[in-house]
Amino acid sequence: MKAIRRGRLVALEGIDGVGKTRVLGSLRRRLADRGLSVRTWKEPSRKLEEILRRRDLSREPGALALLFTTDRLVRRPELERLLSRSDIVLSDRSFFSTLAYQGPGLSSPARQDLERMQRELARAPDLVLWLDLPVSVALRRIQGRSRTRSTFESGPNLERTRRAYQALARDPRNRFVRLDASRTPGETAEDAWKVVWENLRPRRTSAGAAVRDTAGRGTGQA
Repeated sequence: MKAIRRGRLVALEGIDGVGKTRVLGSLRRRLADRGLSVRTWKEPSRKLEEILRRRDLSREPGALALLFTTDRLVRRPELERLLSRSDIVLSDRSFFSTLAYQGPGLSSPARQDLERMQRELARAPDLVLWLDLPVSVALRRIQGRSRTRSTFESGPNLERTRRAYQALARDPRNRFVRLDASRTPGETAEDAWKVVWENLRPRRTSAGAAVRDTAGRGTGQA
């Protein structure tokens, strides 16, 4: 019997190298094994990824933020259709990635405008799994990949982005749950499963109004 109401959006967030892809795959399998209709989503779109591969806009955070926002807005009807036809949609990133990666490069007023725009135009996740990892560990993992590193995958950029995630996690509106991604991939995936199942079962009235980590403590302490 299905235990999760239809149309719940769970986003996986974190700096590069935290292991989102593996955790998402594990969650999809386990939810499907429970008889749930599960779909996956990824931001940005492949079309935008191709554009960004041809042109480096990392030094233009305002322009890049607008591109991500436009891409998100254009694709929102597609996401809403997936949600209407599924029990749960697992998303590899959400608008919080734009706030964490591009937000720190903007002035305070521009950053506030960007956040307001995201909340007005984007579908907010019902739950955010924030895979948190020290930058030094993330860099070691990234260096093991057989591909060219992006501009975003430098130490200073990742440190700035991680601090932005920490700030976002302190806002209870964002429904962040911190996962310790320095654990083994299997352990992190198990933690993610426990959090998703606990937060999205119908016995709870929301996807988790409080910001918590996997031990139940506020993520502001991270």
